[in-house]
Amino acid sequence: MKTADDNGKLYGLADGAQYPEALAAWVLEFSPEVRSLFEGLPEEEAGNAAPILFEIDDAHSEWVRHVDLMDRYRPCFTVMRSALDIDGLKIHFQRFLFADIGEGMQVLLRWFDPRSLPSIVDVFGKAASIELMHPITTWMYRGANSEWQYLAIDEHSHGDHVGQFSLSLDQRQLDALERHDEPHALMSELSDLGLIDANQPYAIRYRDFLRRYDRAVQWGLTLRADLHAFCVASYQYGEAFDRQGDIPSAIRLAVAGEASLLQAFELVPAYIWRDLMRDVGSRAKPPDGQEADR
Repeated sequence: MKTADDNGKLYGLADGAQYPEALAAWVLEFSPEVRSLFEGLPEEEAGNAAPILFEIDDAHSEWVRHVDLMDRYRPCFTVMRSALDIDGLKIHFQRFLFADIGEGMQVLLRWFDPRSLPSIVDVFGKAASIELMHPITTWMYRGANSEWQYLAIDEHSHGDHVGQFSLSLDQRQLDALERHDEPHALMSELSDLGLIDANQPYAIRYRDFLRRYDRAVQWGLTLRADLHAFCVASYQYGEAFDRQGDIPSAIRLAVAGEASLLQAFELVPAYIWRDLMRDVGSRAKPPDGQEADR
């Protein structure tokens, strides 16, 4: 991990929910200063699953490298520099945890998840983004990328700031966040089903999944259940499954709203699915004699 400058202390922010026990254990044992962003809030009962702010005294230490490795497989870690002490930074960040969405309701903003950080900052709008970045000189995240990314920090962030302000999101902004998060959520569901190899780094898994998800979107599928069904089939029967036999007609039926994709798939003759499954199995099977040579 490389840092851009030496302005202020180096901090890590971890999404404890990704590793509710292992992540907190490492940070609490080795970091000189640790704070939960849920401290003093009703959400504090989340315990080790809370977002955890911690000081990094040596970016090249073994424990930081370990957290960095955890992030590669399950995004959970961002890094920043700030002149604030850890309590000041915690209080600052707590102001941005919740947004009003109307009718007396609030939503938790999971910008401490590195996959969501850039999109949430985007949706915030310029004024709120400047206020969020005010005490920060550098903010790095990896998220679904193989390498570290730098969050763009407006030069005006370090000038005057508004102090107290109200953070609110309208339906358009909420929809934009949902569109960004949907592929990650769907990939998580398919991982839970055992269709995606969790032993690969997240960036590799996500690129492979996004190719399949984008294919579903290109067909015109929009409903969450239909996107889920398409991606499941793509892993079970191969990426080219949607070009075989009666399957394109079934997909068009779902796009037209005449049936859910699962219902439309049931109209496809069983032999087509069997042939696809056989093809997938033959591709996964090593050539004759290769297994014996191992």
